[in-house]
Amino acid sequence: MTAMKKLQQQFQHIAQARGLDIELESSSIDVRTQVVSDMGELINLIQTFEADSGWLATQSSNLMLDEWRATPQRFGAILQAELEKGMVSLHIRLAREGWTVTWLQEQMEGGEPCLVEKRSLVRDHSDHESLQYRIYWQALSELGFRATFFRFAGMQGARP
Repeated sequence: MTAMKKLQQQFQHIAQARGLDIELESSSIDVRTQVVSDMGELINLIQTFEADSGWLATQSSNLMLDEWRATPQRFGAILQAELEKGMVSLHIRLAREGWTVTWLQEQMEGGEPCLVEKRSLVRDHSDHESLQYRIYWQALSELGFRATFFRFAGMQGARP
């Protein structure tokens, strides 16, 4: 048994003993960022990514990706967004120079090993849909394990 697997089991045991509903896996994450200064370029990047699911906050509304795809220009500038396609997520944040776009790709092998916590957040109590996130905990020698990254990992449940 690897050291990471053993640590994963120990964390899982502690969580269960405290009554916490936490699922842990082991994996690694590759992160890269870029700055996009043009709204047209940002829209093209989002459309080219071909996300399976996601959400966007714009100047006029907070909406799910499918709602935005039909007429992206109608909702005004994007303030932030989180999109996912399998093991890859795209996080977008409005910045002084345009938008900071962060690509997060989970890898089952290679990279810095980390514990992965699955977290579910209720989007809206009326539609029984929740946003799924994966939080990456890495060992930092002087600090112990710390949450270093998170990524949007899709939606769960369906609107009635």
